[in-house]
Amino acid sequence: MLDDKVFKIPDGKGGFTLKVMSQDGQWHDCDENGNYVEEEHTTERRKRNPSMKNQDDAEPMVKTSLYLRKSTYKKLRFYCVDNDTSMTAVIEKAVSTFLSKKRIAEQ
Repeated sequence: MLDDKVFKIPDGKGGFTLKVMSQDGQWHDCDENGNYVEEEHTTERRKRNPSMKNQDDAEPMVKTSLYLRKSTYKKLRFYCVDNDTSMTAVIEKAVSTFLSKKRIAEQ
């Protein structure tokens, strides 16, 4: 049973970590009783947008919005889950392929 001051924080991988907030407002790893545990020393990494994980850093990404039919959106969402990819990656590839084929057809 968890102590009242211990929180389960999602780790983004389907699990969770146990954290407790100190009096200075900082979060610390802890056990189920709220006792501090050794925090892993990780190297500081640059935060990235998850949809950019397979993109090269040569060309920056820009944000846009689009409207899809609900049925198309659901198919896209399921495709992304089944293929472990992001909607951004699929849409970017589809638009890029469409534009390259259109350019060839115009020539």
